[in-house]
Amino acid sequence: MSFVNASLLLGGLLVGVPVVLHLLMRQQPRQLVFPAIRYVEQRRESNRRTLQLRHWLLLALRCLVVGFLVLALARPSVGSAALGGWLLSSALVGLAGLAGVLAVVAWVWRR
Repeated sequence: MSFVNASLLLGGLLVGVPVVLHLLMRQQPRQLVFPAIRYVEQRRESNRRTLQLRHWLLLALRCLVVGFLVLALARPSVGSAALGGWLLSSALVGLAGLAGVLAVVAWVWRR
């Protein structure tokens, strides 16, 4: 089998031009934001901020626990029994104050 004009076979490649043009000229779908989706995205952003604050508070509490554990394992000694009582009471008051501050910050952040 032979062709009289083989160069006309190259014209067969032009069959692919409409397919390529169709693929290149496709319109991108328009993105419509529905009100319900907008609300969900706003809530997700709000929840992300709240969770981020909670993660920081949890990190602070974990650091405090590790710090108190280190102090407990160091077994501090005090020469006087009265001074030891004051140190223990001041540590407990400081811990309660820190817990109160963290609770107030968490309560304010929720509002």
